[in-house]
Amino acid sequence: MATVVNAQNVTVSGALVGNGSYATLAAAFTAINGGAQTGAAISITIDNNTTEPAAGAILNAGVWATITIQPAGGAARSITGAATAGSPLIDFNGADNVTINGLNSGGNSLTIENTTVSATSGTSTVRFIGGATGNTITNCSVKGAGTMSVATNGATIFFSTDAVTANGNDNNTISNCDIGPSGANLATKAILGNGSTTTTAIGNSGIVINNNDIHDYFGAAVTSAGVAVNGGCNTWSITNNRFYQSATRTWTTGALHTPILMNSSTATSGVQGMTITGNIIGYATNTQTGTYTLTGSTGSFRGISFTGITGSTVSNINNNTIASVSMTGVTSSGTSSSTTFMGIYVSNGVTIINSNTIGSQSATGSLVFSTTSASAADVNGMFNFGSDSWTTNSNTVGGITASNLGTGASNIYGLRCNTGSAVTWTCTGNTVGGSVSNSIQNNSTATGAIVNGILNSNPIGTFTSNIVRNLTASGGTGTTTSASMIGICINSSTPSHTVSQNSIYALTNTNTTAATTVTGIQFTGATTNVVERNLIYGLTSATNSATAEINGIRVAGGTTTYRNNMIVLGAGVSNAIGGAATNSGTSGINGFNGALGTDNFWHNSIYIGGTATAGTGASYAFNGTQTVNTRSFRNNIFVNARANSGATGKNYAIKLNGTAPNPTGLTINNNVYYINGTGTVFGFYNSLDVADVNAWKAAVGQDANSYQSDPQYIDPTNATPNLHIHPTNPTQVEGNGAALGVTNDFDGDLRASFTPEDIGADAGNFTASGDINPPSIVYTPLTFTCATGDRALNGVAITDASGVPTAGALQPR
Repeated sequence: MATVVNAQNVTVSGALVGNGSYATLAAAFTAINGGAQTGAAISITIDNNTTEPAAGAILNAGVWATITIQPAGGAARSITGAATAGSPLIDFNGADNVTINGLNSGGNSLTIENTTVSATSGTSTVRFIGGATGNTITNCSVKGAGTMSVATNGATIFFSTDAVTANGNDNNTISNCDIGPSGANLATKAILGNGSTTTTAIGNSGIVINNNDIHDYFGAAVTSAGVAVNGGCNTWSITNNRFYQSATRTWTTGALHTPILMNSSTATSGVQGMTITGNIIGYATNTQTGTYTLTGSTGSFRGISFTGITGSTVSNINNNTIASVSMTGVTSSGTSSSTTFMGIYVSNGVTIINSNTIGSQSATGSLVFSTTSASAADVNGMFNFGSDSWTTNSNTVGGITASNLGTGASNIYGLRCNTGSAVTWTCTGNTVGGSVSNSIQNNSTATGAIVNGILNSNPIGTFTSNIVRNLTASGGTGTTTSASMIGICINSSTPSHTVSQNSIYALTNTNTTAATTVTGIQFTGATTNVVERNLIYGLTSATNSATAEINGIRVAGGTTTYRNNMIVLGAGVSNAIGGAATNSGTSGINGFNGALGTDNFWHNSIYIGGTATAGTGASYAFNGTQTVNTRSFRNNIFVNARANSGATGKNYAIKLNGTAPNPTGLTINNNVYYINGTGTVFGFYNSLDVADVNAWKAAVGQDANSYQSDPQYIDPTNATPNLHIHPTNPTQVEGNGAALGVTNDFDGDLRASFTPEDIGADAGNFTASGDINPPSIVYTPLTFTCATGDRALNGVAITDASGVPTAGALQPR
């Protein structure tokens, strides 16, 4: 409907001064501003479309009870104008308790639109300034075309400063609105908060942004955002909004694009106490169809970017979805805090980030990044690069594909943290990787390419009940913490890490020739660490490299107890990767790869299986290369049942490094070993193969109460392996362990409730097998002296698992 020239388009009623009809909302506001309105309940109806003057409609502070503005006549109404660049179309200048309700019922609707295209600071459609509080804009379409950077004042809706009161522009609500561009002219910011910063109290607080469609905001050469906070704002609630782009957006110059951007760490006026929940970021429509598409130059994308006050009031970022976003055809690169593509990024402030969905759990390619850079480019599901404690629980990350068509690497990190060493990261119940194969896929074949499910680079971490699965790499020749594929990587100099009850499976590298490394858990910590009750299986590599590794758990440093873990490897790996056994070699398939650290390996259950059809590499249930550090191997089950069918490598139950019996730092006893397959060998020690358990005991000078027998795993070759012990088949696992103070088993069952002390990760009332080990006899050898009478053999110690008879026919004599 066109504006009626000189018509009475706006009606004011209920005012003490200024009732009547006006051509514009600006004229109605002027009339209301002209007199005292104490206690009045003022109604303003938009009866026809209005064209506002360039100076805009300004409503000053008043003492009315309420002002309600809404359309009338059962038709679509609009309040439009080309406001002077740097000015708002509607200005709440200290005005309180005003509601603009577009209704969206009975044929009524309301559009508020500033058609001015300008990068001048302050350009906006609606502005709150001077202590405007308690106002609401709901059920409206609000449009703007300000093109300034996020750092510059102005936006389609702008929460500004307060030079009048001590409290800021507080408790304002934007709800159920469609916030978008003016025609084809996109605003760079839909909503901006940039308030006064002299005190915390004067900041704009209690702002509610709820259930809006926020779309088609973009800057081809400047930073752009859907909702942005620069400073002087706190305790906002940004909830249940939908952020989308209805068409492809193309950068011409590198710039940051962020649907939700919180960006102030200033102590007195920075971001804190924010609630960001239930938002959907991505897609091309508000009904979650199509794709949020970005392309062009060296831009970067962050779904939610949070920079707040160090040590601040906690902010909650929960139950958000970031999905169906494509950023391809760019030349972007960047690593660590300069990462080019991130779901959620925190660079400062105390945050709890729970139950968010990054990508998809049921489909591949929900989040797609592709660059043509000669430098490395990281993709992060979630990344904290701040200095505060962090909580991430029950989040899901999946459906991510990254590529670098240039010579640089692309890297993918599901959950990543590099905060201070004196703070903590609690990471519980997250799922990285969806239920489909190749859920997270890195297509880069560069030597530096990396995929990490969870990476902790510093803080004291607790990682429990997470699932890392269906991750695929295509290249990367890094080792240890730079390996091409790692499920959970702890690379920290801090103490007291706990990695417990995690499931890591279906990690693979598809490169057929590179010296790749695939690792379930890579661990480096300081002291008093515990890695326990984890299930790791289905790690595969297609390579034929003689220096490749597959590791269930790779030990790289720290003082740590590894207990009650279940690891199954080898299935699906047709090549005998790696090289032949050497004292210090780490290549091959390793249930445990014990390279460094001061460690206890207690009550672990390992199974190496599968069939090798080519290659000469070795496999090990345990591969230990240390020579000096204190290390204890007690109550473990080490099984290697890998078979050669064309391959010529050897498959060992255990390998330890040493050159003589009783090497420095070693304690080993009460273990069960088993080998069963073509090419299997019991052990490797002092550069030599060891044929059986008795030869092993002699070689290492210990392990007297260990056994070589089938432990009777229930189903180690199942697609989901089961290393629990069969309840009725006789086994040496039953009751032959040593008491080490490990109270629970893999399932959390109390070992004391069964027949302690069972060997391996599973405790139960199993069926004991007979004593199959001969006694161990240690004595002082006789000197080579001729004698005609009996000689006494001194220093004799006889040890036997079933006891040494002290009477009867079997008494030693």
